[in-house]
Amino acid sequence: MQGEFDLFCQTKEGDRRAHGDNKTLYQPCPISNRLQVMADTMILLKIVKKSKFKTFWTDLHENIHAKWINDGDTSSRSQGVGRPRVIKEKGCRRLSRLVKQNPRQTMAQMPAQYNEGSSASVSEHIVQRTLLDMGLCSRRLTRVPLLTKLYRQLRLQLAREHRDLIMDE
Repeated sequence: MQGEFDLFCQTKEGDRRAHGDNKTLYQPCPISNRLQVMADTMILLKIVKKSKFKTFWTDLHENIHAKWINDGDTSSRSQGVGRPRVIKEKGCRRLSRLVKQNPRQTMAQMPAQYNEGSSASVSEHIVQRTLLDMGLCSRRLTRVPLLTKLYRQLRLQLAREHRDLIMDE
């Protein structure tokens, strides 16, 4: 077991005086001391590894934060991988403009309106997915009529006709 370790420890003060010189004497450490030194070394190595790992993550976080401050984007996905988008950035802006011009149109009407001025034909599913990606996700599925002047008059007339029926019940 002694040949296995190259660890040495200092001798006690009395041993040094007994040899008659002031130099520190080194002797092989007892096994219990060697194990303690090995355990301490292992703990130190773990601490160093953790600190390097922590430094790595801290640096990575700082790099991402700096990129977000400078560019406004933190996505590390490589663009250009996979199938090309049917609706490109310019088409997204056009679709957004169409939605804002007529917010009451249904999802079924949007592809037809988009395809009128476009060379590429897009489906309802593609339009819906693109709108979700853009954050315009509250599209109504059914057409809800606006209360125009005529509708208001008709509803008021209906309410006046049936006012007595409601009061009798």
